[in-house]
Amino acid sequence: MAPFEQSPGVETYDLIAGIGNHEAKALLLLHLGKSATMLSRHYMGEGFKEFLGSGADWYPSPGVPFDYCINSLEPIGQVLKGTVQSHIGEAKAYAITEFGQEVGIPTAGLILDWSLNHPDISVQRIFGPTHSKGAVRAPQNRASLLAELVTSPESSLSTVQIAGINPADWESSEYQNSLRTVDITSRALAANGIVSVVRRETEGNNRLFRINGIDQPDRPGPERGPITLAIQDFVRHQYDAGKFEFTAEEVVAHTTRALPDEDPAHIRTRINNILGSSIRATKSTSHYRYFPSVERLEIPFGHQHTQVTLNDSYKAAVEALVEIVIAVDDRSSSALEKGRKMAEEISADTSKKQLLIAKAYNFSAVARRRPVSETMDAVIGILRQHDGPADARTVYDTYTRTHSRPITEVTIKSILRRLTKENITTMTKQRSKASNRKLRNYYQLAEN
Repeated sequence: MAPFEQSPGVETYDLIAGIGNHEAKALLLLHLGKSATMLSRHYMGEGFKEFLGSGADWYPSPGVPFDYCINSLEPIGQVLKGTVQSHIGEAKAYAITEFGQEVGIPTAGLILDWSLNHPDISVQRIFGPTHSKGAVRAPQNRASLLAELVTSPESSLSTVQIAGINPADWESSEYQNSLRTVDITSRALAANGIVSVVRRETEGNNRLFRINGIDQPDRPGPERGPITLAIQDFVRHQYDAGKFEFTAEEVVAHTTRALPDEDPAHIRTRINNILGSSIRATKSTSHYRYFPSVERLEIPFGHQHTQVTLNDSYKAAVEALVEIVIAVDDRSSSALEKGRKMAEEISADTSKKQLLIAKAYNFSAVARRRPVSETMDAVIGILRQHDGPADARTVYDTYTRTHSRPITEVTIKSILRRLTKENITTMTKQRSKASNRKLRNYYQLAEN
């Protein structure tokens, strides 16, 4: 597959966010293309139900199609707002635009055909929701990341490579913001099994530091913790020995020996904070210690070790979807013609439409949202069967293994807090097994 010559345009990303990330919205556009007239909320809902045919496993609520127009299709120019006369007077209405007919419907046809050919995964899981936070929405971030992975000759890419940023600029806010976006996007895709994210902590980390001289202030700085003192001791000894360059791993090794009870991973995270700028004097119990200024010569630890890989189980599906994005962006006449043909075939085939609307429901967290009381009962059941107190992550992992309806860890935490407030559970703070420094909230059923 040919690599991107340039990133897809804003118009293409809008199409993905507006109709390409949900089978129900793509089906609605096909229905609007067939009606080609202004439809009020009532007639759009009734018409869409009729379009899907009788006996479907799921029909969106009557007002949902109109809301799709307001929130997704109108902002990207697929539908035009107007009015119609109803029995109560003028009513707001929507009709498909020329752009919707020429580009939107072929795009919807390609997306829906892809969805039929890949029944185990939905565009919802791949592109994410339109109503996401940030100036750039989730579908654009995810499409960009997946396109980089698919078109790269390498089997995996680092987050720095995906972000397309210069490692030498790592201290800039643009660098940090870009890297943060890629990290959040890759973790969201990893949560759905689309990619794997590996943070490698290799031996011989090549992050290098240089000692530039002694900084001796007029008065001592604030009290410092044991990790800070141990690292500063190492730097002082390096300076005294005339060894003006050293690696991060040398600092980790020294500090781990000095503080064997400390987690090496926590020590690594402290290096950036402690060796970031001029290190000032620290007051010890018996004397003042003065330490040199230290300059970081390479990018922060971990960035070059965070690799993102497209999972084999979804590789073919993602590659086919990226091809659609590229073809739509290029306005490929053959691709658009194929899309129109697929749209016609799907519109005329009730069984295909009902497979797609059922898939839209099965992969939609909103459509499948269960009453809070049911989720609370499920959480109580998990705690009842768990051996000892459990933190929110454990409850969340158990819930996702045993329940088909999607849920977020944030929701689990909210329910656990509510159960504690209602004295159904008790909460205690304990050290995390992953790190003996971090306290977590652990929950268990209250004794009745």
